[in-house]
Amino acid sequence: MTDAPTAALYIANGANFIVGPSFNKETALLCNKRKVAYIPGTATATEISIAEEFGAEIVKIFPGSTVGGPNFIKNILGPMPWSKLMPTGGVTAEESNIKAWFDAGAACIGMGSKLVSSKLVSEGKYNEIASLTSEVLKIIKNVRKK
Repeated sequence: MTDAPTAALYIANGANFIVGPSFNKETALLCNKRKVAYIPGTATATEISIAEEFGAEIVKIFPGSTVGGPNFIKNILGPMPWSKLMPTGGVTAEESNIKAWFDAGAACIGMGSKLVSSKLVSEGKYNEIASLTSEVLKIIKNVRKK
């Protein structure tokens, strides 16, 4: 979500969280007022701090692989251990990739096209999407146990 009016429409239609590619002050204020989780995209320590100041409890790191991958998460958490970071962009369905993000300290991970490809959607292969999602959830559960 890139703007508050659009976020308001989603909230009015039942959304209980809003995720965006970047931080938007008006969206943060709207979500805080409505008690709806706001997860803005950030790429620097300053952006993370600003998002947290405006109430973001989980901050999206986007694009995760481009800003430094798992090492970025680890390096941010050194001086900012209170941050809860969710990398997206470069998070893949492979166990080694998921493990690297969680080992670095990610609170959670986000996957878009690496999990739900436009090809599978356009071909109506919803069972395949569900199966892949189930496999990824098993990997996450296994990785987080260790």
